Order: sequence, then structure tokens, then C-alpha cells
Amino acid sequence: DIVAPFPNKPTVDVTQEMKNQGYTPLKMAHLADSFFRGLNLSAMNDLFWKNSVFSNPPHTKMTCHASAWDFYNASDYRIKMCTAVNMEDLITIHHEMGHIQYYMQYSHQPY
Repeated sequence: DIVAPFPNKPTVDVTQEMKNQGYTPLKMAHLADSFFRGLNLSAMNDLFWKNSVFSNPPHTKMTCHASAWDFYNASDYRIKMCTAVNMEDLITIHHEMGHIQYYMQYSHQPY
């Protein structure tokens, strides 16, 4: 990968440690939220936590491709993701929440 900071070094995989520490998809989402708040960006609001889907609900058929949604009312933002507790999805949930941060920061700008 051309943008890898240390291309000749092995990558870190924290999957097993996340499992050892009892991570869940929701805990991974809270970790991503904490990351962005640490950058002095906005916390995810109550609607986000109420309406986002982090795991495929039982007996529900849905597309599991991770996505971030802006409902264009300056308050309803959601992630839909069938999250597994692994390094790849930890990166993905940070990526999707980055989209939500963008939506929130620009929500009051004229179209």
C-alpha cells in the first residue's frame, strides 16, 4: 500500500485482544466515538445511538455492506453495519463514523 507508514513492517492485528477484553460491536462504536471526541469533534447524538444498526438483527434480512447515512435534518445520522469483532471492522467503524462527523460538521451549511 502506497500510504502505509511503515511498508516493510508487519501490520498490527488487535482482533484477539479485543475478544479477550470482551469487545462487542456497540463497544467498538463507542470507541470510535471516543476517538473523534478526542479530536474535539462532536459526540454522536441520542438519535444516532437509537437508530444505528451495528449487528444484523436476528431473523432480519439486510445488506451487510457498511454504510453511513445522513437524513438531511441536522440531527438524524446513522451507521448500518453487520459488525464482527475484528481489526478490519474496527477500522471500518471508524471510517463510517468519519462520514457521520463530516455530515454533522457541514449540516448547517447552505446547499
